[in-house]
Amino acid sequence: MKGKKNKLLVFLVALLSIVLGCNSRVLNHQTHYFESAQWNAKDTIVFALNKVDLEKNSGVQVNLELQVSQEFTYQNIWLYVEVVDKENIVFSKPLNFDLFNADGTSLGRAPGTYKDYSFNLGIFNNSNKNLSIRIRPYLRDNVVNNIKRIGILLKSES
Repeated sequence: MKGKKNKLLVFLVALLSIVLGCNSRVLNHQTHYFESAQWNAKDTIVFALNKVDLEKNSGVQVNLELQVSQEFTYQNIWLYVEVVDKENIVFSKPLNFDLFNADGTSLGRAPGTYKDYSFNLGIFNNSNKNLSIRIRPYLRDNVVNNIKRIGILLKSES
């Protein structure tokens, strides 16, 4: 009886590994961690997009990921986002990301002391081969507190 349970457990673990490991839509995932949970307004985070990923896919969806603590003092966060192709700016604009609904309910996921947020930045096409994304805080404070990490997630459009 114990042998059958062990075989079933091994089979389920193998099946789960295959299912979770075969997410072909994810092309690239990059994260920047803030050691002291602080982001200085002068510090720009740069994510270089993988040239190969862009060449293989006609359209790439880019999501901005953010993790902040429950002590984060704002209902939203303004970030200045630039998309750069080599040295040419393709997109440059401050963007507002809501962290809470109008009723005060958090839009973030995770039950712990930090909440995870994901925001769609749009679809990039393969005409731009050497893209990078530059992000910096666009708030009135010089330092953004209670922020743990920021990242980008690239997915194929299809």
